[in-house]
Amino acid sequence: VRAVEEHGLSGPVERWRHLRERLREEIMERGYDAELNSFTQTYSNKEVDASLLQLPNTGLLHPEDPKMLGTVAKIEADLLDEAGMVRRYRTQTGMDGLPGNEYSFLMCSFWLVEQYARSGRSDEARQLLDRLAGFATDLGLFAEEYDSAGGRLAGNFPQAFSHLGFIR
Repeated sequence: VRAVEEHGLSGPVERWRHLRERLREEIMERGYDAELNSFTQTYSNKEVDASLLQLPNTGLLHPEDPKMLGTVAKIEADLLDEAGMVRRYRTQTGMDGLPGNEYSFLMCSFWLVEQYARSGRSDEARQLLDRLAGFATDLGLFAEEYDSAGGRLAGNFPQAFSHLGFIR
């Protein structure tokens, strides 16, 4: 829809608008849990996933929407590690079918910086961004993950997604 509206491309924009609205209704009905005051990782579960921090970027809702703020609070409660870094999701649930744990994901932590900044939590955004920037190597490179307990970069290195999160 935005490609047509903003960039002059062609396509069945009215159909796409209709489908977008149907999808929005479905997500609001099945993807938001009022009891948790949060969107959920999948329909009909109680878990959160850091990718929910991207909901405002899709245009689904504003970063300051109460449902988004509730989702951020749930992510902070469930996915922040001991150093305040964001895990992608809780691996203990077995949702991904993989054994073991993962470290926090730098990209997800950058998403939280962006959410903080866009929802008026500028001081927290700056603090977290400064801490994350300090994890870069002397060449300014980031890995995929950060081992907070060990104080070291981990996972794929260098990781383009981490750099994209930093740039945003």
